[in-house]
Amino acid sequence: VIVMRKLLLIALLFPLTAFADNTLTWDASSGASNYNVERCPSSTCEDTCGWANIATVVGTITTYGDPGLPDDYAVCYRVAATNANGELSGYSNTAGKSAADPANLRVR
Repeated sequence: VIVMRKLLLIALLFPLTAFADNTLTWDASSGASNYNVERCPSSTCEDTCGWANIATVVGTITTYGDPGLPDDYAVCYRVAATNANGELSGYSNTAGKSAADPANLRVR
């Protein structure tokens, strides 16, 4: 339980960044065994925007590429870590881009 509390604290603080080719990067979270990457079809990045798990990144990998989205597609991403027991941490900050500004994904 102590390990999970530490995982929760660190996962809430790790920064998520994204680049124009929809490649996300984040800092490793102590105690994490996997990372769940979620995407929503909105540039607002609100909790109610329809988040969907699009990938589980295994082990110590801290990047994920989401190529092939149209330039005018508004999208947000967030990441949560899981530990060896499958317990989910809190979510990272969000990163997103709008249809009006497709070249830049911005951390929110």
